[in-house]
Amino acid sequence: MKPNSPSQRLIEGFSPSKENYLKALDLLKSRFGKDEFLIEFYFRELLSLSLKKSSSVRIAQLYEKLDSLLRALESLDITKEKYATMLYPLVESAVADNIFKIWESRRVNKQAPTKNPDNCLTKLLYFLRIEVEEGRRNESSSRAAKVEGTPLNPPSAAAFVSTSKMSVGEKQLCVFCEPSVPGLCI
Repeated sequence: MKPNSPSQRLIEGFSPSKENYLKALDLLKSRFGKDEFLIEFYFRELLSLSLKKSSSVRIAQLYEKLDSLLRALESLDITKEKYATMLYPLVESAVADNIFKIWESRRVNKQAPTKNPDNCLTKLLYFLRIEVEEGRRNESSSRAAKVEGTPLNPPSAAAFVSTSKMSVGEKQLCVFCEPSVPGLCI
């Protein structure tokens, strides 16, 4: 619960107990849990996603937000099957232009049906989920490639110095010099 929010102020007077928990929950539901208000809120969230669409919003964040909002609407009996005609344009308009072009090309190539809005919405969400999974897979493989390509102990000229047979007072010898000519080493 957000500090200083109306919901917090509403239940501040209740002491923490089992009986008061149920009373507070009922009070919160009666004040903030009306289905029509929640439906309006979720549709406004969908609208705001489509209005502030940009390529800077990561597709994973967009997909997670869309999925969350659509599940919330389903919990209020606003299912994709019943309301796909309204939901599909909102979801589609929230997708960034570069991703939308890929989606459209697949849809035009008959990889996604265009007649049934419910089926189209389901296919669009499936497409977004696959794009997110591929992005995560590519991201993790590129991280792994960076780790594999970077040696833990990078080689340096210090590896050429041999100190194993050095006694006190002797100069260090490099691996290319013969032990008989120590003065020629750098």
